[in-house]
Amino acid sequence: MATQPPKTKVIIKARLDLIAIGHFGDHKRFEGLIELRWLNGNRVYSFLWGHSIVVALYGGNKMRKTGTSGKRRKLGTKSLKVHEPFASKELKNPHLVAETLLECIKTGDVESFREVLIAHLMTVNKVEIAKKAGIGRRTLYDLIDPKKEFNPELSTISAVIRALAA
Repeated sequence: MATQPPKTKVIIKARLDLIAIGHFGDHKRFEGLIELRWLNGNRVYSFLWGHSIVVALYGGNKMRKTGTSGKRRKLGTKSLKVHEPFASKELKNPHLVAETLLECIKTGDVESFREVLIAHLMTVNKVEIAKKAGIGRRTLYDLIDPKKEFNPELSTISAVIRALAA
């Protein structure tokens, strides 16, 4: 995953962060392995080890064919990495998060948009963001509440992205 663009890292790390609070998003489980899937074709293979999420393999993008000539690399222990939830520097960078949210809007990936927004807001002061955005605190909390339908107004999304980019 080290060679991935920063926006892709933000989207992937946001999903990994949300697993810590029970949100797996689009995924498939088989024999203890969890395949995390995204609209753009990205795949990450991981498993739970106690209370930790361990990333076993970045599976790349199903939409893009690469010239691997059918050779597979063996999965060594060096590939395994424990993910620390809500600690990634990418998700704490408001400008990168704002760019990633805009990218999600451009590609129509609403699920990744919400995941990135939630993961970022878990790392910052929500009251401060609400003040900068000029929206009510309750509105911001409603955006990240998994029990509520995610259908925000364009003005709300615009205000949040402006606040992050400021």
